Amino acid sequence: MQQKVNYILHLNKAFQKLYQDNRLSPFHISLYYSLFQYWNISKFKSPLSISRDDQMQASKIGSVNTYLKCLKELDAWGYIKYIPSHNPMKGSLVHLFTFDNSTDTTKDITNNITLHTTSDNG
Repeated sequence: MQQKVNYILHLNKAFQKLYQDNRLSPFHISLYYSLFQYWNISKFKSPLSISRDDQMQASKIGSVNTYLKCLKELDAWGYIKYIPSHNPMKGSLVHLFTFDNSTDTTKDITNNITLHTTSDNG
């Protein structure tokens, strides 16, 4: 099934969600953005069939254990729905959830997110 997704709104909402979630490591974020890119390339078809090797290479994750741990945690934490295939000839399935809450693909609305930084200048 193909979904209507506003690319910019989804990225902004995903960034906001990822930014606020202290459970996430750079591996989770890299894997999420890799999955999102594949989802975009597939025209937001859901479920998305993924290859472990492709996703590990795209997300720069070198360990199968880290990759699987991140997939399972992204699933448990509500970012994706991961359905492992357990078949080496068939890819696992992933559903990505929309965060933009909009079906309007004509608007480019950005969210202002203030990043807090510290200064050594006192």
